[in-house]
Amino acid sequence: MESEFHIFFVAVPLSVAYGSSTFGLSDTEVWDLWLRVDASILDEDVRIGLVQYGFVDDVAVMNQSQYVVGSVLKAELVAIHKALALDFEKNCSSILIKSDSAVAVKALPQESYLLLGGLILFLKIACLCQLIYSCVSFKFLPHAENLVADKLAYLARVYRVCRRSVVREAIPFVIAI
Repeated sequence: MESEFHIFFVAVPLSVAYGSSTFGLSDTEVWDLWLRVDASILDEDVRIGLVQYGFVDDVAVMNQSQYVVGSVLKAELVAIHKALALDFEKNCSSILIKSDSAVAVKALPQESYLLLGGLILFLKIACLCQLIYSCVSFKFLPHAENLVADKLAYLARVYRVCRRSVVREAIPFVIAI
């Protein structure tokens, strides 16, 4: 099974208020990085939206595509896995990932990947969490609060984003490809 990835990246300065923390950090401590993730899937064509907060006071928005994903749950897990991989590249030790996939968010901290069909992505995510990070948290985010990541994933799928671009602050939020 082959996968192909394309990246579209936007960086926008933003002051961020950190949300309340769980799974190892108190409310007074700060996450190194936190992301909101979402996936858009039609047939087997998947695009992922990642919105990154808290790293050097920037917000970074990424669209990423992957082909050959057979379910919505697997698409959401790919988004979470890519968020963890992005965090690893930035040498973060404590991360918070928010998703509007209640099934994925509930299953990951409990390491119940075997109960959900044994998806290999669950195993990869669990290994990344245990081997690399000192603290990882997954939180459910209602769809209405995850609209930027949702829209990015949707636009990446509809317009088949397939090249890399960088844009600095644009308000209202505009993406030029």
